[in-house]
Amino acid sequence: MRSSKKNLPNVIETLKKSHNELEIVFQDESRFGTLTSLCRSWKNKGSDFEIKTKMGRENLYTFGAVVPATGELLALNYEKSNTNSMQAFLEEVSKFLAGRHILMILDRAGWHTTGKLKVPPNITLHFLPPTSPQLNPIERLWRHIKTNHFHNVIHNTIEDVKNSVSNGLRALTTTNVASICACGYIEQYL
Repeated sequence: MRSSKKNLPNVIETLKKSHNELEIVFQDESRFGTLTSLCRSWKNKGSDFEIKTKMGRENLYTFGAVVPATGELLALNYEKSNTNSMQAFLEEVSKFLAGRHILMILDRAGWHTTGKLKVPPNITLHFLPPTSPQLNPIERLWRHIKTNHFHNVIHNTIEDVKNSVSNGLRALTTTNVASICACGYIEQYL
């Protein structure tokens, strides 16, 4: 189901009245690839600093859904970021949070808003305002993984990329995820 043009507090209030357990979830996807991501780094004074790079265009797309209140996270890798991947991901989120109604807050990517998407009955989609990634706390999770597992690191193959994403996600506890993805503007409505 897609929420109407109501503002978020009204959507939350309406869903709370009709569902015993309501879970507010933020969804997004991020591209990870073999192209080396350069960033600043420390070095000893007077020593040379060299970073090898790899030019590459192999990518994978990690779709994620996070419950900021609990730190629960589901992240799955797909070859493409499209309607088919989004459909498969929605079905997995529906199973992952079974027994709860999910208010999924997400951006307006074409594969999120298409009429071809069959939204599971326990999920209500609510779209963020256009061009407002700062309102989606899972963006901070992607930045955390890229900073700690991708900056100044060479990934020769897509398998190396998958391993880095997996290692970055495995290193996080629910407490870490809840801290990184804390969302003050939602907490007042819970």
